[in-house]
Amino acid sequence: MRILSSRLLLVAMLAIPFTPLSADVIELKDGTVYLGTAVVDDVAGITISSFGQERTISQSDILLVSKDLAAFSATEVEIRLPDRSVLKGKIRNYDEEIGLLLETYFGAITLPPKAIEAIQDPVQRELFFGVPFQAGLVAGYQWPLGDLAENFAAMAQRTRRVITGLVPICAECKRIRNDQGAWEPVEQYVGEHSEAKFTHGLCPHCLERLGFPTPPPPTAG
Repeated sequence: MRILSSRLLLVAMLAIPFTPLSADVIELKDGTVYLGTAVVDDVAGITISSFGQERTISQSDILLVSKDLAAFSATEVEIRLPDRSVLKGKIRNYDEEIGLLLETYFGAITLPPKAIEAIQDPVQRELFFGVPFQAGLVAGYQWPLGDLAENFAAMAQRTRRVITGLVPICAECKRIRNDQGAWEPVEQYVGEHSEAKFTHGLCPHCLERLGFPTPPPPTAG
């Protein structure tokens, strides 16, 4: 599972206007959270309508039920997106058709219903399942909304892989030693550890050394 980095910079608050609404909030013992309207509530369970779908939840699986969305607003949740990445934030509002207004570390955004695969309370999930071992790249993605597509594209650029720290490179041939101890061409190493791609040519110094005619220096203009 990939977790969206909080070290992202986003322009001002991204939000579609919401009408303040109340919503039924159901949190399960495993940390799963449902928002919507409870249409059936009896001893067997609760049926909740959420984003156009109805789910029946057994009473034995329910941790808490609230009709006050504001009471849940202090809880930081994780929103699982269709590509399996995860967005962290606090729910500020809910609308059946518009989606969720989520306040994240980099501003408030509106997530449409089709972008929400699941909502979870990570603290309760860890209490239920224990702390999981997680490894992988830190990354995340958003859906551009309206004129803000360019802002999201810029944000996505910041989630790409980068090379940091000390890189062991041969002073003579310029090969780089990888994590397995093998020496790779610099193009191969950089290509495997970043999004960079190489093109090849000859600089003026090498053109002269190899006996090729050198191009004239660029003129200011």
